[in-house]
Amino acid sequence: MSKTFVITGASGHVGKVLTDRLLSANQKVRVIARDANKMKELIEKGAELQQGDVRDGSFVNKAFSGADAVFLMIPPPHDENNILAYSHRVMTNYLDAVKSNNVKHVVLLSSIGTHDLNTKNVVEGLKDAELEFHKLDNVNFLALRPSSFMENLMFQVPVIKQMGIAGSAVKGDLSMPWVATKDIAEIAAKRLLDLSFTGKSHEYILGERNFSYNEATKILGPAIGMPDLQYVTFPYDQAEQAMLQFLPPDYAHRMVQMSKDMNEGEMLKDYTRSSENTTPTSIEEFSKTFAAAYNADAAATN
Repeated sequence: MSKTFVITGASGHVGKVLTDRLLSANQKVRVIARDANKMKELIEKGAELQQGDVRDGSFVNKAFSGADAVFLMIPPPHDENNILAYSHRVMTNYLDAVKSNNVKHVVLLSSIGTHDLNTKNVVEGLKDAELEFHKLDNVNFLALRPSSFMENLMFQVPVIKQMGIAGSAVKGDLSMPWVATKDIAEIAAKRLLDLSFTGKSHEYILGERNFSYNEATKILGPAIGMPDLQYVTFPYDQAEQAMLQFLPPDYAHRMVQMSKDMNEGEMLKDYTRSSENTTPTSIEEFSKTFAAAYNADAAATN
């Protein structure tokens, strides 16, 4: 017997793969997106589109109607100057819609680092969201806490092209978990199709293994024909100035704060790797995706 699932952020890396998996399992899937053009493929496969903005509470409430379970994520706030206020606004809409529609199962795409109740980096809103959902009665809530996305390594493409090096504010020798977004989607699909989680819980998703930026560069460099590619750790102020080219000031500041929290260890304190939270996609496999994006970007600029 099929159930009705509502997927927020369905045009993103995780949401798109998750929706495809649920449709393949013959489930009813309602996708929420601002851009209908990005949903054409999923609509053709049977997804129902609710087009709108999750900052609109009445829209979210309507979209959650009749849902057996919802998958929640906060869309990247590229046009917001106060990231925490934006996160709180979206999550308040989600909370109200879950309560008013009596949704029994909620999966939140959260993040590693939300264990830190004092965090002031980009995951602060997710930390607050977890705490608020824990207060709800009669709702089974699961927070997925993935590590850094391998797809975030794509931000190195313009750095490499412009500077001939890879680099960020994270220390080059800091070993940490990285996960491919498709592996997050697979876990989310399993949890939603099973719906066996009860009460309030969280689950780490940590990728195939830990590695550092230095180690990643030694794999990504040869994949793009640059075997001698080096990684450089940027000073925090320089990294923040660079981010201001494409991010609002508050977002850029919180992203750099996250790098600092990683370097100082707080961001990565809470997890323990196990077979259950280890996923299959390796950096070696992802390097093929990275190389394809790098070469496509090169072709577009020629």
